[in-house]
Amino acid sequence: MAQRGRAFEALGTKFLQTLLSNDAWLKERCETFAASAVVTMVHLRPSANARSVALYWYRLAVLAHAGLLADALKSLPKTEGFLKWAIENFGGAYTWQTAVDAREEPRWESDWIDPTALRSELIGRCANALWMLPESQRPKLWRTLISKALDSVTPTWAAFFSGPLDGFLPVGVSPLRKADVKKAKSLLKKRSSFKQAPGLMVIAYGGGIDASLTKEILRLLEGSGQQLSKLSTAHPILRCCAYIAATTKDTQLAGAVINRCLRLVTHETTANSILALMLVAIQACAAHGNSVTYYTECGTVASRFAYAASLIAALDARSTLDELGHRDPKFIAALGQAMAVLEATGMGR
Repeated sequence: MAQRGRAFEALGTKFLQTLLSNDAWLKERCETFAASAVVTMVHLRPSANARSVALYWYRLAVLAHAGLLADALKSLPKTEGFLKWAIENFGGAYTWQTAVDAREEPRWESDWIDPTALRSELIGRCANALWMLPESQRPKLWRTLISKALDSVTPTWAAFFSGPLDGFLPVGVSPLRKADVKKAKSLLKKRSSFKQAPGLMVIAYGGGIDASLTKEILRLLEGSGQQLSKLSTAHPILRCCAYIAATTKDTQLAGAVINRCLRLVTHETTANSILALMLVAIQACAAHGNSVTYYTECGTVASRFAYAASLIAALDARSTLDELGHRDPKFIAALGQAMAVLEATGMGR
């Protein structure tokens, strides 16, 4: 038994040294994996729709295929260029198609497939595996390697965000999770705006905000008028609140996020800014767990943005709604009015 334990420790040490000793190599592997995942996510969607494949199976197939490609392309030069090509050609479809996934499983954000996020998650998984062992049985070299890697992640909690398959597992009320909620409650106490709670977003994305705290989040949102007056400061707040609304299924918070997004749209707002705000609003719609209500709400939101969109933004927004239809054909009927408005607006250019 002792011999097997030493062999297991040696194998784990070799794995950690390989994974964590060469940042340039790890960055390249993460770039190849991220690019492969983005392309595969888009290309496999029609097949998944045709077979009504469950979302977790679809994600598992995509990630398994991306891993296979990352191994096959391990000698690929200029992996950064490969990632750039994938994002330029498939990034838009990937982003909007995965936005729809939030209704069924909202805990994973699509941009956490970014190479930096992947590296952080890998380190976090290693740390979690180490901490599962009794403290007396944690190899010293493992602790050293993982501790050093965690020190390179800023903030440290970025290593412990939900993975793409974690949301399909039951959420246990662990001591760590209880501590997160307690920390969030302490942070929210006597705060009147998001500006006064700079660490809140990290806690929210780390799973530390539950349904018991959404009233406080809504209060902070309503008190953040100055930050919400400009897109540059409003976008991260609204996106975080949309995430909280989706994960807690709080439709009141979702409605407040959507209204705030629409307030930022003017005739001078650029097409990219309108699309960024509309994406946040669609993500907030995931708070409506019932599928019929969800499609209806998405259609209403899209129509509101369609009427607010400028001539310049109309055609881009119309193309974006097409991606939602490719992701889920049920959107075609729900988005019909918004598509017609955008098309008419775009023709008036």
